[in-house]
Amino acid sequence: LQSILLSLFFILIARKYSTQIFANFIIATVLYQLIAAFSSLGLSQWFIREITGAPNKKDLVNRFFKIQIYSGVVFYLFNIVFGFLLYDDTLIRSLTLLLGINIIFDNLINAIKCINISEFNQKKTFIILSIDAFLKFAATCFLFISPFSIITLSIILIIIRFVTLNLFLNIGSSR
Repeated sequence: LQSILLSLFFILIARKYSTQIFANFIIATVLYQLIAAFSSLGLSQWFIREITGAPNKKDLVNRFFKIQIYSGVVFYLFNIVFGFLLYDDTLIRSLTLLLGINIIFDNLINAIKCINISEFNQKKTFIILSIDAFLKFAATCFLFISPFSIITLSIILIIIRFVTLNLFLNIGSSR
């Protein structure tokens, strides 16, 4: 479901924006996703193994969240630097600044997903990520009702990711 909605999301964006604007959006998105892949520092598996046998789970969770926040901020800054070094286009740079914020959100979401995995609560993760995919799809559907700029779409996507993070914090976590 998530993959289908995400595919439709990109198809609708490609149909609504010019080739140049869509290409710039894809460049900024791929840059953000590439850097986000490294931003968790590969600690997910370690955390899942450690949390099951940790004598003080709260301390371990706090340390893991701090690492993910700091790492997210540092890699967001890398995202900005790489975006500005690699591309002269103003739109790509703007999109890099905006979409890169999601690296921080993604790291926190990843931390909560790891907790859910360790507690066998993947169903919560699935439901929340499905809501996230649906909201992104719905946002692109609004493009056909009331067109807006790619910058506005990026801001909407950040808001959706923030909503997703809050859903994870309120529903998807074990407090």
